[in-house]
Amino acid sequence: MSFSALPFELRMQIWELTVVPRLLHLKLKQFLCDCKAHGSKEHENRVWITCITTSAPAPPALQVCHESRTHLSRPRLYQRSLIPYNRKHVLGRYTWVNFNLDMLSIGTCQLLMLKSYSPLVQRLRFEREIGEWFLHFGGHNLGKFPNIKEIQVVGRHNLLAWKDSWEGLDWVCPRDKVSFVDPRNGMVMSGRQYDEWRYWVEYQAADCDSPDGPWQRGNQEYWVQEGWIIDTEHW
Repeated sequence: MSFSALPFELRMQIWELTVVPRLLHLKLKQFLCDCKAHGSKEHENRVWITCITTSAPAPPALQVCHESRTHLSRPRLYQRSLIPYNRKHVLGRYTWVNFNLDMLSIGTCQLLMLKSYSPLVQRLRFEREIGEWFLHFGGHNLGKFPNIKEIQVVGRHNLLAWKDSWEGLDWVCPRDKVSFVDPRNGMVMSGRQYDEWRYWVEYQAADCDSPDGPWQRGNQEYWVQEGWIIDTEHW
């Protein structure tokens, strides 16, 4: 029996099974656009456009056939987003996003780059150098994302520097949905694990006799448990 001979409802379920969580790496890009075709005045024919781009390809199932594209291009599955535009003119390449499942990674860009999509964003990843700076100058922008369900923080420096931000910020989403990511290997540490690790390093390391081995930092030696993400100087 061919796929097209299957009952319609079964085919739709199969198409939906192709929808899986993705990590979309986003970045800001500027390019010079010729808007003459859009009816702009002559002196406005060429303008600089700032847009959000990603190298992620479209989900394969959207490109299989008309049936799959029609069914999957629904707001609860995939929708066309992150569309570059200038005033009233839509320009360039759009991106298919499932805001329920996809994690949007903005790297070191400001949170406000997603201002236009803030009500839709549910899973967000960002990268910062110093946690204390984020506490005082960037963390308040998390409130612009009212429907956020999960946050991942990529710490580029000493993870202990995120202590004040972790304790003092309103993370909008439940705290058990906030996690810290090791950029060296992609390991993820939950908020609870972060508290345990920080307590271990700050209060117990000097007196602990752990069979899992030490971690060296300068002239100090810390004992850590296997599987924990380790703070290192070269973050």
